[in-house]
Amino acid sequence: MQSWMALLIAGMLIGPVAGSTVAHADTTTVSTETATIVSQAFDDWNGHLGARQRCSSGVAVVFQELSGRRGEYRTGSGEVVIDPTDSTEGLDAIVAHELAHHTFLACGAFADAEFTAAFYAAQGIPAGRDWFDYSAGWSQAPAEHFAETMAKAIVGAGEGGISISTEATNLVSRWLAGAPITTT
Repeated sequence: MQSWMALLIAGMLIGPVAGSTVAHADTTTVSTETATIVSQAFDDWNGHLGARQRCSSGVAVVFQELSGRRGEYRTGSGEVVIDPTDSTEGLDAIVAHELAHHTFLACGAFADAEFTAAFYAAQGIPAGRDWFDYSAGWSQAPAEHFAETMAKAIVGAGEGGISISTEATNLVSRWLAGAPITTT
């Protein structure tokens, strides 16, 4: 399929949300199956935002070949990049995970002391660790725990191999719904 055709199919399958754009390709061929999975995962993410709907604006999902990664979130541009050449298995969790990074930053979850304390406790993360501390590795960074937890809450599973507690999943679901989060 030509890249312009992939753009057309993706554009028909995925609609923008509150200033968001989704699924355009550079020069990468995108299969209909991949575009459909990304579309559904985007819709699932959007449908789970609840009270955090305002945190959906400004994100764009794009397809681009990535070396050694299935997806990534680019904070500078607000782009979720999905590698369309990779397997479609677990792709929905990859999309939800990367969109969760946007949600996390757009909503300022890392700056909410009550949410942070409750989330760290639910996941067993040391209280003093910075949300963006990758010094102990990707799987130890609280930002990645949040993204995996949100993927689990949205699509039922993560793809990063991080063990997510039921308590953390429930906490993120309550946070998305706008329920007050307290540590008392």
